[in-house]
Amino acid sequence: LWFVYQRDLEIRNFKPEKYYVISTVLDVHGVKVKVSSKPIKNRALAQKLYATLRDVKYASVEGFSLTDDVVRRPLPTDTDTMLQELSRVLGLSAARIMGLAEALYGDGYISYPRTETNMWLTVDHKSILTMLSSTYLRKYVDLSSYSPRNGRKNDGAHPPIHPTAYYARSDIKGKIWEYIARRYLANVVGRDASLKRWKLSVKAGDVMMEASGKYFTDEGFYQIFPYFKPKDTLWIPRLHIGELLPIVKVDLRDRKTKPPPRLTESELLRLLEKHSIGTDATRADYPQIIIERGYAEKKGRTFRLSTLGEKLINLLKSVDHRLVTPDTRRYVEQLMANVEMGKINMDDALKEALEIYEELYRRVSTSLKAGKV
Repeated sequence: LWFVYQRDLEIRNFKPEKYYVISTVLDVHGVKVKVSSKPIKNRALAQKLYATLRDVKYASVEGFSLTDDVVRRPLPTDTDTMLQELSRVLGLSAARIMGLAEALYGDGYISYPRTETNMWLTVDHKSILTMLSSTYLRKYVDLSSYSPRNGRKNDGAHPPIHPTAYYARSDIKGKIWEYIARRYLANVVGRDASLKRWKLSVKAGDVMMEASGKYFTDEGFYQIFPYFKPKDTLWIPRLHIGELLPIVKVDLRDRKTKPPPRLTESELLRLLEKHSIGTDATRADYPQIIIERGYAEKKGRTFRLSTLGEKLINLLKSVDHRLVTPDTRRYVEQLMANVEMGKINMDDALKEALEIYEELYRRVSTSLKAGKV
């Protein structure tokens, strides 16, 4: 709830600022490329510069760079990754996704879906690939050459999430199974994707303008796992300093700075993981809990703070900020992790955690008795 509250305040307190941008469309050897100036806050200056471009026919290349980039194939699938990505892909709540994934597991179609592990230890890839070779994903299977990419997390209990049998139906569970199967294949047999990133700066009249972009030289694993493949790719030829590019169109637009977007469930789950709130087994439930208790509401794919949620946060914050910020929960979660790793014993961890919560309870009780909350 604290994360939703913070984002709501950022949006509420945001003051939009007006600015102006001059842009031109250039003919780059047959490819149309839009270049834009940096934001101009002064309206009169923007109009003056725009007026000087009306009779300019060419823009001169002032700078051009082309660099190689690589997008690594996915790591093995853990619970947090599955929930964050499927929430983006399907627009479903994490709790709903987890329920469907557990149903697939219960029916024998995928491995156990609650795991923090993203490295392969004992999984028989050949048998999984053989199973997938009899499905519609067969064209991606290569039984003669596969080399899984490993992460570094191992919870010591369950392997990464992977398909165990073919789910042939095309319902919502089928979409979840397909995501898991494609991500598995991208990890085990996929190649890293290769791109070229370009930056272009030009001068037209007295106006400097820039553009940047990218294009694939090898789509690699995106051919198997296309869900997050970049769509805004544009190929342009290599350019040289001083080269003149014909101007096709000149434009002047007024714009306003925008507030940060509202949190999606995928972003909320990522924040929970980043701040060590909950575990892979519990995080899926938290967004649903704040909705069910009326502290927030979900419109479309984004969360909005409710009046009740705001009053609750403000009330608890007035007593002690530790009641609402992630710090306390994160610290207690770390105590439990330290017990699991053998760094401290359970009695000491329990004593330390209870002391924190007892102090906070006393503060709330005192404030209630004093009528401060």
